Amino acid sequence: MIMIMIMIMIIYNKKILSNSFIANFNQLYSTAFKILNNAEQTEDVMQTVYIKIIEAAEISNIRQPVNYLSRMVRNTAIDYKRRLKLEHSIFAVEIDNSNLWETSIQTETIVIHRQLLLKIALILATLPKRQQQVFELYVADGLTQQAIADKLNVSVSLVSKDIRDTVNQCQRAVLAN
Repeated sequence: MIMIMIMIMIIYNKKILSNSFIANFNQLYSTAFKILNNAEQTEDVMQTVYIKIIEAAEISNIRQPVNYLSRMVRNTAIDYKRRLKLEHSIFAVEIDNSNLWETSIQTETIVIHRQLLLKIALILATLPKRQQQVFELYVADGLTQQAIADKLNVSVSLVSKDIRDTVNQCQRAVLAN
């Protein structure tokens, strides 16, 4: 019985806060906007506050819901502004418009290189396992052909042939553009 009364009280308090939020929306919006000076950010804060009201697990008896909501909006806006400031300080990147053309060329080059790497990766995936392993040990790990031969218990000439064949297949794929 007590649990039911508590649940009813929580629902009732949520309803009061929700109705107060809607009835005083303009005033609450103005409070957040004064802090943020940005309509989109203010809307984010207002939505966050409303969600907090709706999803609150327990809301005690609030005597002055408008004051409570004003404080809630103000604190949420301040937290939002602090978080944005922190994010901007961490992820700040200066954009120099003088070499915008150069940047687009670099971006295009990066995309082309990624496409070529993808082609090479697909070719490497079709190779026999030993040939893949030899190439990986040679290129990625930087082992000598002798070290690879010793590790895989094969001849140095076989390692050399596998590397040469892999390089030739990759070159053909790249030149096929």
